Amino acid sequence: MADRTSATVRAQWPGRTPMATFVKCLHLLNLDLLDDWPGLTEETFSAKSSRHNLQQRVKGVEWCLYRLFEIYDPDETRNVG
Repeated sequence: MADRTSATVRAQWPGRTPMATFVKCLHLLNLDLLDDWPGLTEETFSAKSSRHNLQQRVKGVEWCLYRLFEIYDPDETRNVG
Protein backbone atom coordinates (compact mmCIF):
# COMPACT_ATOMS: atom_id res chain seq x y z
CA MET A 1 0.00 0.00 0.00
CA ALA A 2 2.83 2.42 0.81
CA ASP A 3 4.40 1.89 -2.62
CA ARG A 4 1.13 2.67 -4.31
CA THR A 5 0.66 5.87 -2.29
CA SER A 6 4.17 7.18 -2.99
CA ALA A 7 3.71 6.47 -6.71
CA THR A 8 0.47 8.43 -6.66
CA VAL A 9 2.12 11.36 -4.91
CA ARG A 10 4.98 11.37 -7.46
CA ALA A 11 2.48 11.38 -10.31
CA GLN A 12 0.69 14.39 -8.82
CA TRP A 13 3.82 16.34 -7.89
CA PRO A 14 6.31 16.44 -10.77
CA GLY A 15 8.99 18.22 -8.75
CA ARG A 16 11.26 21.04 -9.79
CA THR A 17 12.91 21.32 -13.17
CA PRO A 18 16.72 21.26 -13.35
CA MET A 19 16.76 24.97 -14.26
CA ALA A 20 14.59 25.86 -11.27
CA THR A 21 16.98 23.91 -9.06
CA PHE A 22 19.98 25.68 -10.63
CA VAL A 23 18.49 29.13 -10.05
CA LYS A 24 17.60 28.16 -6.47
CA CYS A 25 21.22 27.12 -5.91
CA LEU A 26 22.38 30.53 -7.16
CA HIS A 27 20.12 32.09 -4.55
CA LEU A 28 21.45 29.76 -1.84
CA LEU A 29 24.97 30.91 -2.73
CA ASN A 30 23.70 34.50 -2.25
CA LEU A 31 24.71 35.41 -5.78
CA ASP A 32 21.40 37.26 -6.12
CA LEU A 33 22.67 39.74 -3.51
CA LEU A 34 25.54 40.92 -5.73
CA ASP A 35 25.24 44.35 -7.33
CA ASP A 36 25.54 42.96 -10.85
CA TRP A 37 22.92 40.19 -10.41
CA PRO A 38 21.24 40.00 -13.84
CA GLY A 39 17.85 38.94 -12.44
CA LEU A 40 18.11 35.33 -13.52
CA THR A 41 14.97 33.23 -13.37
CA GLU A 42 13.91 29.87 -14.73
CA GLU A 43 12.37 31.73 -17.69
CA THR A 44 15.76 33.24 -18.52
CA PHE A 45 16.99 29.77 -19.43
CA SER A 46 13.85 28.59 -21.22
CA ALA A 47 14.22 27.34 -24.79
CA LYS A 48 11.93 29.88 -26.43
CA SER A 49 13.03 30.69 -29.95
CA SER A 50 13.38 34.43 -29.44
CA ARG A 51 16.69 36.02 -30.42
CA HIS A 52 16.47 38.35 -27.43
CA ASN A 53 15.92 35.41 -25.10
CA LEU A 54 18.92 33.60 -26.61
CA GLN A 55 21.14 36.60 -25.89
CA GLN A 56 19.82 36.79 -22.33
CA ARG A 57 20.51 33.06 -21.83
CA VAL A 58 24.08 33.40 -23.08
CA LYS A 59 24.74 36.44 -20.88
CA GLY A 60 23.18 34.63 -17.92
CA VAL A 61 25.31 31.53 -18.41
CA GLU A 62 28.48 33.63 -18.77
CA TRP A 63 27.65 35.52 -15.59
CA CYS A 64 26.94 32.31 -13.67
CA LEU A 65 30.12 30.60 -14.82
CA TYR A 66 32.26 33.61 -13.92
CA ARG A 67 30.73 33.90 -10.45
CA LEU A 68 30.95 30.14 -9.78
CA PHE A 69 34.61 30.09 -10.81
CA GLU A 70 35.14 33.14 -8.61
CA ILE A 71 33.87 31.13 -5.64
CA TYR A 72 35.94 28.08 -6.61
CA ASP A 73 39.25 29.87 -7.29
CA PRO A 74 39.17 33.64 -6.67
CA ASP A 75 42.84 34.25 -7.51
CA GLU A 76 42.75 32.46 -10.86
CA THR A 77 39.46 34.12 -11.77
CA ARG A 78 40.87 37.55 -10.95
CA ASN A 79 43.95 36.89 -13.14
CA VAL A 80 41.89 35.69 -16.12
CA GLY A 81 38.97 38.12 -15.75
